[in-house]
Amino acid sequence: VGGWGRGPSQDLFEIWHSSRNAQRGLNYAQFKHARADELLLSMKTEVDAEVWGEQLEEFVGILGDEQPYTFFFVPFRLFVASTRIKNMQVHALNPQLQVQEWFVEPAAQPAP
Repeated sequence: VGGWGRGPSQDLFEIWHSSRNAQRGLNYAQFKHARADELLLSMKTEVDAEVWGEQLEEFVGILGDEQPYTFFFVPFRLFVASTRIKNMQVHALNPQLQVQEWFVEPAAQPAP
């Protein structure tokens, strides 16, 4: 069992395109499907939101049919953080999105 989440702007190409297998990218499932590759390549440059949405819908259908992973969905989660953490914006899809922007003021940090 593994887990990962997709943020709102994450590139699907890096996870699913056959050229991005485990040696060269994030396609750890070694997923390979010619039509899916075509869609992913097209989606990288598509500017028409309606066309992109149609391509995404077709791609998701292929994933559902091929099932390279068994997907689980966790609709509710409780996220708790210290009030000392500043610049934290919690996103519904991925609470840790942009964690590199979070910080604790030096005065609020524990002494070494």
